Amino acid sequence: MFFEYENIVSPPSLSSDGNLHFGSKADLLACLENPVTAQIDSPAIDAIVLDGAAVMQTLHPGQCDYVDKVFLPYIESHLSKVSR
Repeated sequence: MFFEYENIVSPPSLSSDGNLHFGSKADLLACLENPVTAQIDSPAIDAIVLDGAAVMQTLHPGQCDYVDKVFLPYIESHLSKVSR
């Protein structure tokens, strides 16, 4: 039912028979302790998607010819690493 739990004090995901489950952040460490192996080599990349507005905000304009000296070299350096 859609409104089955609307009038209860605590949602079922946080309680059991009306009693809240208490814990600390340290209780979560057991599932996070398995070490993850670091990947040294970067995977092969076929395509890249660049958000033009985000790139513009990332790069700092300081020169008169911003497009030719800052923006396009940044885009070309990223596009030289991919095929699409």
